[in-house]
Amino acid sequence: MKKANLAALSLIASLVFVILLASSSFAAKQDVEGNVICVEVDEKGNVNGMDQFTECDGVFMVVGKDGKLYTVYGTEEQMKMMAKSPKKKVSGQVGGSQRAWVIYGSPLDIQKGTDQTVTGTIVCLLPSYEKGNVTPVVSTGPCNEATPHAHVIYTKDGQVYALSGSEAAISSIEKNPQRTNVTLSGKVVGNQGAWILYVE
Repeated sequence: MKKANLAALSLIASLVFVILLASSSFAAKQDVEGNVICVEVDEKGNVNGMDQFTECDGVFMVVGKDGKLYTVYGTEEQMKMMAKSPKKKVSGQVGGSQRAWVIYGSPLDIQKGTDQTVTGTIVCLLPSYEKGNVTPVVSTGPCNEATPHAHVIYTKDGQVYALSGSEAAISSIEKNPQRTNVTLSGKVVGNQGAWILYVE
């Protein structure tokens, strides 16, 4: 009986250790190598992905060498530093899914975001990993069959938000044929260079 209890305790201790190990590796920072770009709206109302910039009025993205496209989130100070001296490597915690990866340069509690409704145009950011950039496209219909890519929504006043959220929420946006005058609700977090709308 004592041997059975000892074996059970040993098994539980091992399981707890494995869970702790898994959760700590999830929380560990990762280095993402790639090309940092700024996605913003120009004076003519066109969305551009630029790899040469001194400031960014839109959002920062990393076209990763690992074949993923990441939205960059960080403090206002981190975003200003990134604009002044863009790097080929960004460090932080990674979250999201294939069509909405985010790399967090600083901790973020999404629930502390502001509930907001945003109306604007949804733009697909089709990645070119060879060139280290994206081609912004306003699709004429659903985009769920296209190569996995990220999305932004921009408003009439030129504000750009990277879209993130659950796979189901992003999939719903991709399957919707309407791309202009789209209204999305969710939580807005971030600052200049790192505005993100988490859709629900």
